[in-house]
Amino acid sequence: MGAALCRLRAAYDAAGLTAEERALVDNTDWLGLIRYGVYFFALEIFARVVKIANLRIDASLRGETLEAFLKTRRVPEAV
Repeated sequence: MGAALCRLRAAYDAAGLTAEERALVDNTDWLGLIRYGVYFFALEIFARVVKIANLRIDASLRGETLEAFLKTRRVPEAV
């Protein structure tokens, strides 16, 4: 097991995350996290930490790929 994974598991343990919560975070299951009750703006901060664009989150919440989501935007070439 790598050092980063060890630190991640230690952080999960310190936070007292359940197996379900760990899976939601590990899978970056945005819709699952919101349904679980996570504050949306906390997810935006988490996304920045793990370098995921807000547009990817928005697409995921709609059940779309980023490419499909961008086709619905008024200025798809802006990204």
